[in-house]
Amino acid sequence: MYRLLLAVFALALGTFAASAQVRPIERKPIEKRIPYVPFPLDESLRVVQLNGRPISAEVTMRISGQLRMYGFSGCNQYSADTRIRFPLMVVGPIATTRKACAPAEMAIERTFLNVLRGAQNWDFRQNRLTIKGRGGTAVFARAL
Repeated sequence: MYRLLLAVFALALGTFAASAQVRPIERKPIEKRIPYVPFPLDESLRVVQLNGRPISAEVTMRISGQLRMYGFSGCNQYSADTRIRFPLMVVGPIATTRKACAPAEMAIERTFLNVLRGAQNWDFRQNRLTIKGRGGTAVFARAL
């Protein structure tokens, strides 16, 4: 009886050992982390480039701690609500005053407001805020 029990145990142990295979450790892909970049809230910014071209017109922006955007778009005042979470940005409907200006100023304003309406992402490096999206690109510097 003892031998029979020992034989069954040895058979079970052999079966277990044969079924236990060494499996390589599965490595999960390393998640690419995006570094946190603080948005320049409550700072006066002015546009220095619009769609890759330098501009000298006075176009400004400020976003409050409550994420309310406002400023001067070259001819009129504007304001809008925003949602910001690095690197994404969404600008809500933009309200503007309705003053008429010279055609050159109106063209800059139209281009700038299109950039804001189509905003999709942003980045802040070397004291420059860049907003990019369907409407183009605007680069801002801190206003003095």
